[in-house]
Amino acid sequence: IAGTAISHTANSAVFTVNQPGIYYAAFHGTFAPVSNSAFPMGLSVYLQQNGAAVPGAGAQYTFQSASGMENLSFSQMIEITAVPAALQVQEAVEDFFMQMWD
Repeated sequence: IAGTAISHTANSAVFTVNQPGIYYAAFHGTFAPVSNSAFPMGLSVYLQQNGAAVPGAGAQYTFQSASGMENLSFSQMIEITAVPAALQVQEAVEDFFMQMWD
């Protein structure tokens, strides 16, 4: 991240937008259920802005077995009008392993 419009602290899920504007947010992650999960198991990941889901910025998948692995991604233009604004990717279930890239 260059400049001060967006800041991020290492090992934190939150990106802070410090300047109003229109931004492009993109996410890609690889997901796998933990071995003791109950199946089928639905998974949703989505972008939150100040704790509220951003419309159109999410992905879903249903695992059928513990041997499954899935790549989920989304991208969306978002308008930030009030700063600072906190952005983070949130999941809807907890019984999975996630690897993320930005």
